[in-house]
Amino acid sequence: MKTCRKCGHEIQDDFNVCPYCGSRQDNKITCQNCGAIVEDDVAFCPRCGKDPRVKQASTTVHYSTRPSYSYDDKPIKGKALGVLIVFLLSIIGFILVYVIGDEEAKQGAKIMLIVEICLGVFLGILMGIVMCAGMSAAGY
Repeated sequence: MKTCRKCGHEIQDDFNVCPYCGSRQDNKITCQNCGAIVEDDVAFCPRCGKDPRVKQASTTVHYSTRPSYSYDDKPIKGKALGVLIVFLLSIIGFILVYVIGDEEAKQGAKIMLIVEICLGVFLGILMGIVMCAGMSAAGY
């Protein structure tokens, strides 16, 4: 019978590991950092380069699988409000020209109204696409 080097219990001579505390009974220890089995007289583990007797903090950087985005919708709301204001001012301008203006001005106002509506629809669709793409990239 021999005595465990760590806990002092008596164990059989052929045991390599103490059944009471789990410590190795040969001249080797398990590195507390990487789990490698090393000689007990080494100062640094040949596998990880750290002190095998002391568990050191991990320096591994963990990245999440989902990227983190900071989504702020204020700029998008500001742009949408600006487009809406320009559109409303154009409508008010059309109404004023149509009410006050002569026939030639009314004809020009009708053409401008058609152009404005087409442009407004196009910009609305474009803004919707951009907003959807931005929200998709932000994970919404």
